[in-house]
Amino acid sequence: MWELQEYTITRSYGKIHININGFVTIIKEKAFISQNIDSVIIPDSVITISSLAFYNNNLTTVNIPNSVTRIDRYAFYNNNLTEVVIPNSTIKINQSTFELNNLTKVTIPNSVISIGRRAFADNNLKEVTIPNSVTSIDSEAFYSNPSLIKVIVKGGDKELKLSTFPASFAGNDSAIKRTTDDSIYIYIKSAETWHLYSGELDDDKNNIGQAGPIGATGQQGLKGETGDTGAIGQQGLKGDKGDTGDTGAIGQQGPEGKKIINLRTALIADVIFTIIAILVIYFLRK
Repeated sequence: MWELQEYTITRSYGKIHININGFVTIIKEKAFISQNIDSVIIPDSVITISSLAFYNNNLTTVNIPNSVTRIDRYAFYNNNLTEVVIPNSTIKINQSTFELNNLTKVTIPNSVISIGRRAFADNNLKEVTIPNSVTSIDSEAFYSNPSLIKVIVKGGDKELKLSTFPASFAGNDSAIKRTTDDSIYIYIKSAETWHLYSGELDDDKNNIGQAGPIGATGQQGLKGETGDTGAIGQQGLKGDKGDTGDTGAIGQQGPEGKKIINLRTALIADVIFTIIAILVIYFLRK
């Protein structure tokens, strides 16, 4: 069995195009990882696209031929794909195969029996149709598709376990019973919740009939009474006042200080003597 040995690279207007030769049957693991590829032609000789084959590129479109029976995990992780048609020869869509793209539309054929974890996570899908061949969908398979508003689960005689559609999908981990091949269950997103659609599907026009009315909102429960305010704690006792410290002793007067006091005393004495003399002369003249 041939593995990828030859391919041609064409560069045009700053874009990289890959043309895989027609004798290749297996695109091996990491064959074109992080090569800034803008487009690729996969021949109908290819039967396996291995893990990480086109991981982290710039692919906006890809044509997967009907010869491909196996697409391994992370094969087209982190590209710019907006639409993908999975060939009706594919049995399983593996983990993170188309995660981190810009998918708005995906076609899942009746050959697929399982969809792996985060297979279509982080895209922009608006509508998803799960064929009746699918028996299991792993957790977060369609995680973070903010535009997703409708999920159609076609009928079958098996139980389909839905594990973690977008976080707002009601009953994520519940089993949906499909009774006959003609049964179709439709979930429509409304006000951030998911409702089982009660109308009928018009197979001729592929349109959906009128939805049943939404049940009335239940009454709000009574508000509980406010509890009593807790008592204020008592104030603590005031501590005793500390004793006053002893007054420090006055230092001795320096010698210069004594001289100044003696001069001041002599001056006061002269003033008093002069006043007395003036008073004596005054009274003698009278």
